[in-house]
Amino acid sequence: MKKLIVFAIAIFGFTAISFGQNPSTATANATATVLIPISIANNTDLAFGTFAQSAGTVTIATTGTRTSSGVNLYTISGVTPAAASFTVTGDANSSFSIVLPANGTVSLSGPTGTGTKTMAVTSFQSNPAAGTTALVAGTKAISVGATITVAADQAVGSYTATFPVVVNYN
Repeated sequence: MKKLIVFAIAIFGFTAISFGQNPSTATANATATVLIPISIANNTDLAFGTFAQSAGTVTIATTGTRTSSGVNLYTISGVTPAAASFTVTGDANSSFSIVLPANGTVSLSGPTGTGTKTMAVTSFQSNPAAGTTALVAGTKAISVGATITVAADQAVGSYTATFPVVVNYN
């Protein structure tokens, strides 16, 4: 019994010591930065121009230059081949990334009639190159080119599609 009383006194003694400690406090700053939302606006559509029904490819470079492989190109008044152009706006000198469509995700759809009615759009490229770039003075111009594949039995007529160009702050 004496041992139990001594043991209880010892426990209460240590408990009193632990409650008697002085607390210590540290502080930290909380910070936040709000950026202007990044946005992208289309200025010019990607236009492959006019060409003959023939198996091959037509490419529009980011400079707007049009080349072909196996396809006869034509220049018709009012139909000007062009790279797509965009303006990105946001926080000055912030870096951002450009994401272009992957191969196999965009296809031009065409007219009804005989022949192949779609053309796959591949090899998207941008200037500046997809990846990371900076907003100088809060704006940046981007141009986008790509390649379409034309079938030997491509249906004659006009074709259209939309495609996304995504920009994000890094």
